[in-house]
Order: sequence, then structure tokens, then C-alpha cells
Amino acid sequence: MNFIYFIFYIIIIYFFIDFVKKNIKKKKNEPPGPLSLPLIGNLHQLTLLPHRGLTRLADKYKGIYRIYFGDMYTVVVTDFDIIKQMWVNDFIKFADRPKPRSCKSWSNNFQNLGLSDLETWSKVHLIIVSSLTKTKIISKSATTIDEQTKSLLYYINEKCNETSSFGSNKKIIKTFSLNILMEILFSKKLTNNENQNDDATEFVKSVNSVFEYLGKGNLSDFISILRPLYYFSGKGFEREFKYLMDILENIYNEHLVNLDTHNPNDLFDQLIIETNGDKEFIKNVSLDLILAGSDTITCTIEYFILFMINNPVMQERLYKELLDTFGNNIKFISYNDTLKLQYFNACLKETIRIKPPAPLGLFRYSRQDSYVGKNNEYFIPKNTMIFQNIFGLYNSERFIKDCSLFLPDRWMNNKNEEKNENDQDFNDDLMEKENKDKYYQKLDKLFNPFSIGKRRCPGEQIAKVEISIFLCNLFYNFKISNPNENGIIDEKELFFITIRPKPFSMKFTKRK
Repeated sequence: MNFIYFIFYIIIIYFFIDFVKKNIKKKKNEPPGPLSLPLIGNLHQLTLLPHRGLTRLADKYKGIYRIYFGDMYTVVVTDFDIIKQMWVNDFIKFADRPKPRSCKSWSNNFQNLGLSDLETWSKVHLIIVSSLTKTKIISKSATTIDEQTKSLLYYINEKCNETSSFGSNKKIIKTFSLNILMEILFSKKLTNNENQNDDATEFVKSVNSVFEYLGKGNLSDFISILRPLYYFSGKGFEREFKYLMDILENIYNEHLVNLDTHNPNDLFDQLIIETNGDKEFIKNVSLDLILAGSDTITCTIEYFILFMINNPVMQERLYKELLDTFGNNIKFISYNDTLKLQYFNACLKETIRIKPPAPLGLFRYSRQDSYVGKNNEYFIPKNTMIFQNIFGLYNSERFIKDCSLFLPDRWMNNKNEEKNENDQDFNDDLMEKENKDKYYQKLDKLFNPFSIGKRRCPGEQIAKVEISIFLCNLFYNFKISNPNENGIIDEKELFFITIRPKPFSMKFTKRK
């Protein structure tokens, strides 16, 4: 009994010390924030949709505030100027990533593109950018996107002859996106729309499993006392990860045998040339691109389709723009063609605004003690985890009027004129009184879904091309609706690093 009391007292003392440690300010000018609880910090305030929980806190504490992710001191930024200061002007100070223990294996001991520190990332980024910008890789990407779009449209057209209703959005869009990535990376198409073989099915399943594991997070990464309890939590993930790496190993060996250094056939060949055959590096970077590229593109396409289904008047307006621009005889809409479509691009921007695929970006880590803010009024200690709250910039009444509504016209009516220099102080004071940010309604200024600065997404251009070509050709050829004619599809998102809609069914009708 005495032993039980002893343990109880130890726990109470631990909780008390932890509570005091988390709630005593390190310096007077550290960012404001809510009370943090022992052990869990502020994790209870995040809920199952962390981006919404963090945005609710931003509405209260404004552009920058501090919380605890378990034991980890964390700063959340929902202020464009401070994000620009940290990600661009003071890039060196905030260029690192945290190193979660649960991510050690799949990141090759944090040597990959996503989680490497500044020194390693600089080398990795240079290789990736150099490889992606080779003339033949750019040409292959464009050709692959066109071919896969045509293939999927043909598949949908054939299915329309059998049935107009598809069971779920998840399979066909994910397959489409993965096919493009695999073709650009390896010159392989692991899946096709008509018949999905067992290996391809297993590959897609493993990719989804790894991504969902990473998206759910691991409490032991943030609460050190829980590490022993979560020792076995990643065993299933390890099996899926090993399966993917074995596939990449086989692909690497095939490419090594057939490599022509003067005429690389795909991105994998180019990476072998650029790195002198660094196998582990190439495998991990390839997995990075597959995980990040396929899911973000899939989420954006799915949500665009969902919003068009739920807003049939907008869908018809989009179709009218396509007809007015191209007539009814064009065989295929190219990327350059899509740039002419004002309403389509407004719908795409509004989709990404209201449902940004990566709502919190990838977290950063401060390399040294720093000060940020207009007058450097906020102190950020060394080893602070930092989130860029992209979702909060796009989904708060402080920044955007009627932010919860899907309104593409806001982009067409948005003039985004800079404030007159003489009116700056007056307008800022007025905005503050009305609880509005100084960039209120400045949509193009706030809109940076691929992040900003040197560590922004390297696949931005490929993503834009793929999404635009597919969606324009899809809605030019088909009307898409809800099989349940009287129902509205649930627009609430699921969170797995990216945000995605719940699975929904679609009904395709051929356009004349």
C-alpha cells in the first residue's frame, strides 16, 4: 500500500512540475497562448481535425501563438508577414525539420527531401530540382499527363455505356494520379483503369497505409514518457514500408542494367546519373515524391469534383465557359488552353482555398533563438516546432469574407489593390477594431498553397498541369452528379497530413 502511495505522489509531483514548466513564460515577449496541461500540453484542443483546432485558437490569439504538442514547445503562425519573415527573409534560422522517432526508418534516418535538416536538404533539393528541370523529363511529364488523362476519359466513357454510377471516387482518381507519377519516375504503370493486377493493388494499398500511418501521427513522438507503450505501434507500418522499398529496389536494379547515361529515359535514370547511383537516396526520394505527389493532387481533384456536384449551376457555368472558349469539336484541352479559362481557374483556386490539401504544410524547427514580428516583438527559442497555418489564412473571417462558403466569383471580382501609402495607418487601425487582418480580402497575397521560400513544394508546376488538364477535359466531356438525386454530398474533410473528402459516389453523363 505504501508503495502505491509512493507512486501516486511521484505522479502528482511529475504533473505539477510539468504544468509549471509549460505555463511559466521563458521570456516576457514570447507569443501568447492558452493554458497547457501536464503530459498532453494542448493536444486536447486539436480534436480529430487539427487544422480547425489550431484555427480556432488563431481566432483568439491572432497571428502567432504558442502551445505544447505534448512535451514539444510549438509556435503556430497564421500571419502572412511573419510567415514570409520566417520562411523567406530569415530562412536559415527556420529551415530545419523536427525529427520524429516514428519517421526515422522511412526517411532514411532523416536524409530524405521532406525531413532532412538544412545542410542535407540543400544537397537533396539541388539534385531534385536539377533532375526535374531536364528538358527530357519536362517533355515526358507533359506527354504522360496527356496520355493518362485520355486513358481515364476513355475508361469513364466506356463505363458510361454499362452504368453511369461509379461506386467511389477514391479508386479511380488515386489510380490516375499514381499512374502519372510512376510513369514519370520509373516508366512503369503499376495500375490501369480496366484491370488492376494483384501487385498493383498491393502497391496502392501499401502507399495508402504508409501515408495514413504518417498522417495519424504517433503520440510517442510528442510525449516522451509514452515511448515504451508505443514500441509495437509501428510494426504494421514497417511491413508496408519494407514492401515498398523492396519494389523500389527491384526497379533500381532494372534501371541500373538498362541505363543509358547519354539518354536517360525517366526521372529514376536521371537521379542515378546525378547521384552516381546512390541507391538508398534514390529509393527514399522516390518514395517521398510518390507519397506527397499522389495524395495532394488526388485530394484537390476529388474536392473540385465534389464541389461541382454539390453546385450544379456552377458546373453548368464552367461547361459553358469551356464551350464558349473551345467550341464543341476540340479533341483535347492542353495546359496552355486551361490558362484562358477565367472561371475554371477561379473554381480551382476556391477549391484549394476552402480545402487546402496540406492545411498545415510541413512543420519547421528553429535552429537558434530568434525574434519575429513587425518590430521583432516575439521571441522564438531554439528547437521550437513551428506550424504554418495555411488553413487558418484561408478559412477565417479575419482574412476572408464568408470564408466557409464556396464562392469562385470572389476570385474574379478580387482586385487586390495595394493600400495607399498615406492611408496605411488609418486602415490598419480600422481593421484592428473590426477584428480584420490587414490583408483582409487580399486573396492573391494570401494564396500560397505550395508554401513560400526555398523549401516550397518542388513539384508545384507538375501538380498544376496535371490537375488543370484532367479537370478541364473531364468536365468538357461529362456532366457529373450525385446518384442520390436529392442528396448533398458531405463536404467535411478527413485529416491525414493532407485533407481529403469522405468517399462518395459519382454519376457520369456524356455531354453531347
